[in-house]
Amino acid sequence: MAARPGASAAGRWTWEPVQVGGHSPDDNFEVVQDSRGAVFLPTRSGVWLREDGAWASLGETLPFNPLAATRCADGDVWVAYLDQAVLTRHRREGGTWKRIVSGSRIPPCPTAATGWR
Repeated sequence: MAARPGASAAGRWTWEPVQVGGHSPDDNFEVVQDSRGAVFLPTRSGVWLREDGAWASLGETLPFNPLAATRCADGDVWVAYLDQAVLTRHRREGGTWKRIVSGSRIPPCPTAATGWR
């Protein structure tokens, strides 16, 4: 499936290719919008985040197929993979996204006492 925005006119939908990082992504599994309005687009080549009208790469992912992404309260993003039961954690540093946890099988869990780690 390729990412394409749709528009309805007179009950008919039309679709246009999306340019993400200079090319039209393919092989995306889902498109997810978080409570802040940001859109995550996991593709075979990585995960893209659309915020404030622009696409940004979440940086290097593992050599598996990214399946889903979700943002924590602290702003970090966890990415889940289709091919392996692992997660990666990504954080914006200096204006770009970087992977800070690689291949975590059990992510740190928040508690009422400790908050997010």
